[in-house]
Amino acid sequence: MDIGKLLKSGWELFIRDIGPLIIGTLIALLLSVLSLFILAGPLFGGLYLMIVRRIREGRPAEFGDVFACFDRFGTLFRAFWGAGLLILLGSLLIIPGLYLITIWVYLLPLIVDKRLGVGKAMSRSKEMVMKGGFWMHFAALLVVCILTGVASSVTSGVGNLLTVPFFIAFVVAMYFVTLGEGDLVDAACGAVTPVPAAGSPTAPAPPAPAPAIAAPAASELAAAAPEPAAAPEPAAAPEPAAAPPHPGAQPAVDEHGRLEAHCTQCGATLDASSEFCSVCAAEVSGGHGARFKPPSISSAREPLRAEGEDSDAD
Repeated sequence: MDIGKLLKSGWELFIRDIGPLIIGTLIALLLSVLSLFILAGPLFGGLYLMIVRRIREGRPAEFGDVFACFDRFGTLFRAFWGAGLLILLGSLLIIPGLYLITIWVYLLPLIVDKRLGVGKAMSRSKEMVMKGGFWMHFAALLVVCILTGVASSVTSGVGNLLTVPFFIAFVVAMYFVTLGEGDLVDAACGAVTPVPAAGSPTAPAPPAPAPAIAAPAASELAAAAPEPAAAPEPAAAPEPAAAPPHPGAQPAVDEHGRLEAHCTQCGATLDASSEFCSVCAAEVSGGHGARFKPPSISSAREPLRAEGEDSDAD
């Protein structure tokens, strides 16, 4: 427990709600005196509740919060008067009074925060003080009482409007630190940003882990590799051009499958070794560029005359 930090935290909490706390303290003191301290318990419980809500809920204090604990009037009345009378009697011997003030320092905060009864609040307050260190709590209360006492005496009692709410803010800050919730005090003082507890409705969802990228397997790499281009098939050799037909004859196949030629002029069948048609005397040899050679009249009549002579001779 850091007493210096607690003093700073108590001052920060007081400054943040200084207006409602001062007005609330004025109302509590006046009504307590006017009611012969019958209303002191609930009214001072309302002052404690202002600081508790500021820390636990982040809610700014309001002037009407000083009356917010009247629904627990009986509990706060017994706590104020019961503990007050015992502390007053113990103060006659000094040491018992200081002991009771120290172990019951969290009596009102536990009632307004945890809504405990008087007996349970007294027991729980003692447990917290012993757990946090009795002498540490005693030293912290001694320091703050000296500071507030000096300030009140210098201002002739008017400073009570400042010292009373500051003392309450100091005790509430120490209460949360002893509970292990000092981070709420720091957040209320603006030191850090409060982080919601895990599982709460306002807790931010944890970021989704980045998907792991698996290294590709060797088989996948082999499949993804481009296949080598197939060698182009050799182009088919062009077929040799067919020899142009004989200009003087058209080849044909006879009934025995033998190649034969016909004259292009008269259609007569030609002998394979013939160079002229035996009928019309058209030239059929000579290859490309062969020409048609029409027979003369005399040459055409000579075979006919010879055939006539032969017939006469017979």
